[in-house]
Amino acid sequence: MLSADGSDWEDLNRQAVTLFRQGKYSEAVTAAEKALKTAESTFGPDHPNTATSLNNLAELYRILGKYAEAEPLYKRALEISERSPGAGNTDLATSLNNLALLYYNRGRYAEAEPLYERALAILKQALGSEHLQVASALNNLAALYDSQGRYAVAEPLYRHALAIREEKLGPNDPDVALILNNLASLFEKAGRYSDAEGLCRRALAIRKETLGSGHPDTAESLSNLAMLCDSQGKYAEAEPLYKQALHIREKLLGPEHPDVAVTVNNLAMLYESTARYAEAEPLYKRALAIREKKLGPEHPDVAVSLNNLAEFHRARGKYGDAEPLCRQALSIREKTLGLGHPDTAASLNNLAILLVAMGRGKAAFPLMVRASKIYDSVIEDVFSMASEKDKLAFLDRIQGAFYGLMSFVLQESRENSETVLAGLNALLRRKGLVLDALSRERQSLIASDSLEVRGAYARLQQVCTTLATLTLAGPGSAGVETYQRRLDAMRAEKEALEKELTRLSGVYRQDQLAQRATASDVCGKIPQDAVLIEYATIPVFRFDARTGEAKWSENRYLAYVLFPSSLLPPPFSLIDLGDASVIEQGVREFRKEMRRGAKALQMGTLNEQAAELRLAEKGKSLYNLILAPLKQAISGRKVVFVAPDAELNLVPFGVLQDGKGRYLTENYRIVYLSTGRDLLRLDDRGRNSGETVIVADPDFDSTHAQRAARLGTLPGQEKPATLPGAERSKDLNLSGWGRLSGTRAEGEALKEILSRRGKLTLYMDKEALEETVKQLRSPEYLHFATHGFFLEETRPANKVEPPAKKGSAASQGIENPMLRSGLVLAGANRIGREKAPDGADDGILTALEVSGMQLQGTDLVVLSACETGMGDLRRGEGVFGLRRAFQLAGARSVVMSLWSVPDEQTRELMVSFCTGIKNGDGKAPALRNASLTMIEARRRKYGAAHPLFWGAFVLVGEP
Repeated sequence: MLSADGSDWEDLNRQAVTLFRQGKYSEAVTAAEKALKTAESTFGPDHPNTATSLNNLAELYRILGKYAEAEPLYKRALEISERSPGAGNTDLATSLNNLALLYYNRGRYAEAEPLYERALAILKQALGSEHLQVASALNNLAALYDSQGRYAVAEPLYRHALAIREEKLGPNDPDVALILNNLASLFEKAGRYSDAEGLCRRALAIRKETLGSGHPDTAESLSNLAMLCDSQGKYAEAEPLYKQALHIREKLLGPEHPDVAVTVNNLAMLYESTARYAEAEPLYKRALAIREKKLGPEHPDVAVSLNNLAEFHRARGKYGDAEPLCRQALSIREKTLGLGHPDTAASLNNLAILLVAMGRGKAAFPLMVRASKIYDSVIEDVFSMASEKDKLAFLDRIQGAFYGLMSFVLQESRENSETVLAGLNALLRRKGLVLDALSRERQSLIASDSLEVRGAYARLQQVCTTLATLTLAGPGSAGVETYQRRLDAMRAEKEALEKELTRLSGVYRQDQLAQRATASDVCGKIPQDAVLIEYATIPVFRFDARTGEAKWSENRYLAYVLFPSSLLPPPFSLIDLGDASVIEQGVREFRKEMRRGAKALQMGTLNEQAAELRLAEKGKSLYNLILAPLKQAISGRKVVFVAPDAELNLVPFGVLQDGKGRYLTENYRIVYLSTGRDLLRLDDRGRNSGETVIVADPDFDSTHAQRAARLGTLPGQEKPATLPGAERSKDLNLSGWGRLSGTRAEGEALKEILSRRGKLTLYMDKEALEETVKQLRSPEYLHFATHGFFLEETRPANKVEPPAKKGSAASQGIENPMLRSGLVLAGANRIGREKAPDGADDGILTALEVSGMQLQGTDLVVLSACETGMGDLRRGEGVFGLRRAFQLAGARSVVMSLWSVPDEQTRELMVSFCTGIKNGDGKAPALRNASLTMIEARRRKYGAAHPLFWGAFVLVGEP
């Protein structure tokens, strides 16, 4: 920013500053040139006031895009400041900052960084860490890191700068708007469009109010908001914003300013997206010409224009025109941004797509692999600053390159073992990535000796509990708007605490992800009598898609089968299972027949033999789709590790029949994993308390007073009673739970069986409290015998779209599925029927609350309630519900059900399973043996063994 001080020279400087703030740049330059001459004649060429004038004039030249004229002035000012007494003053910091900003504008990031860092250190030493000049230095350094893709470093700097300016200047100052814009840009890169849009709109409102509608900063905000609308497909809203910004910039800056090029380029992209190709091409070319002239031929923004024009040509089949542009853009980004920048990865991927379309797949493949490795590294950086929602949104944003690689493997190179192996390694690194990162994060937090970390973690647990209670209770008498504001505030606090914990936890940052796992590592962990099936759903990219044609075709299921070996290369095979819609329809038909058969058996309209035959027909059809193509690969194995994806998470593979009429559980011991990467962690056994805890047959009608008496304390204040509202779900009925008679017998039987293993605690009736459960610390074995629930959303589900589609479910505020699933404990029927004391739990243990429990080292969690394995499905990330929650909490294995099982048969199977556990059979063998025992008994008694009674329960995790 320009500054002014001193007599006649001071008047000229003030005039230059005023004209600058009014956006009258040409007049400001005239005043600044006069001020410089006056300073040189009055004070001498080496005086600090002369350095100030040099900085001011150079700053105006920089803003006008006259970088060649600005640089020698900045350097001369810096030399004067360096020679000034002390060489640690704020004038020196200003000179360092200004030259760094010029280097930043010219894409010379390596030269800019040390100058910014030195300026910040000087200002903190001289003025303290909360000074406005420190805020400016923080913002500038953050912008540099942001441009380099170092998002984890940039965000806290932006936030610190914003806090200083809001505190010192008030929330509606133009300098506050500047940082709001920058922070919004970072959010947009992470796919957090709604968060970014809110900041952009706030910045625009501030600038219109304080600077006027025709100011260049207002044009910047208009342009930024237009880009956000554009990226979300809101083209009608974006176009007039772009045009307003372009009009302001052309009027103030001239037709060849770099900022004009930004708006021209973005308007061209909008025209291309809306099929206005004749209008788009000349704008792309104009933007490129401006940037090459004003920024130089190797500026990163030139690479943007080259890339966009290349893509424009590629989509029209003009491959010869596109290739040199792609290669030039890649060369610029490698040189100016570095080999590990996400924009470099994007250029590698763009060139690879073009080469495949040209029939040069062999040349394209190594480029795809390089891009994939860069994105793996960027993921680590982004994940280190991000909440769960941010992690999912960022993955959505960059998954296109991964799906492109997998599409190449499927379409072009299935016979090339090197290519197929690269696809497998990429899949092993990406699948279940968010769950893996969050699980490791929580484990490192629990293990931390830091009081600060533990305090923040305790606050996060409390926030999760409050958020769960608020969500389930509904608005009540407070009103919808007040209720929504409270929810928004709690969600914001939750995300802030997640990010703070990530920043504080060095253990997590060092061992954040197991994403460097390779097929060789995984194969080395597969037992000799076992095999691993890694399923994946892949949207198929059409490399030769032209303008107006869909870039993405149908989703397909594929299966990698991995075999035990320590040799290189690892043994595996890839099978394309076909159209995902066909397979998923098969899953739905199977589950539909399961429900139909269960109802018929309950009502007595079918006997078990007839019901089993009808289900077997659907089961064989599904088997033929997902397992028959793998029959040869898994033949002769005793153990099958299955890492399902998407809808396959809802299928217990053991209930499918093979071609000989045998259930797969009769042939194999089946163990479920989130990803094959899980095999690498099975040896990492955490410590547990050695205790067995059983929670069974809660008293759902227990009052708050009764529960508080059990806990030995009564919370003080009361809060207004609230009823579950229809806005959550038409199925949200969190009262009226009936006692399950079989759960009491189950709990007592398991106590008798398992008490011989060591310390055991059984919580029943009014003692089966939510508060008690959440206070557990790493029991060895945790068993729940009570109701579970999963509530579907009332609005249509957001179908997972190919990554080319703008926007994503993760960034559009879909209600957290971890709040729509849970376990029912004592007092749950009191919701809405009596006033709850402030801070009291409500008897509904949501999956979100479970995820905050401390179960690191817990060997086994058993959920014998109905459908506890259900949840929202997300491609590549599994099931969002209780399954995910207990894994996040640290449990090594979870047993849960995929449909409702009659009370008596649940108890029978659980008693048999726990007897096996007591006898040392191991978890997977014990569950399989319990199923086989029931199959044999029912066949003897009824001549059939319908899977309704024995097949719902699956084991996920360590076998």
